[in-house]
Amino acid sequence: MSIDVEDLALKIAGEIVLSDEPGASMRDWRRKFSISQRDLAEELEITPSVLSDYENGRRKNPGVGFIKRFVKALLNVDRRRGGVHTCLL
Repeated sequence: MSIDVEDLALKIAGEIVLSDEPGASMRDWRRKFSISQRDLAEELEITPSVLSDYENGRRKNPGVGFIKRFVKALLNVDRRRGGVHTCLL
């Protein structure tokens, strides 16, 4: 089953926003894409510790702007790696 990248972005963002634990949802998506915190943080231009704080609930829930950047970063890293995980979802 092939999924359009834009539809996938909306699915990821929706799951994060609607989650009772958005940080845990972010971590789950990052792991599904097999992207390290370091690589994703670099793409987001933040430190890995900031990303870790979001994922582990030590920082206030991320805003819509950050979630949008997070989803774009996931998809950008995956695309550079050949889009393997995007195709499998």
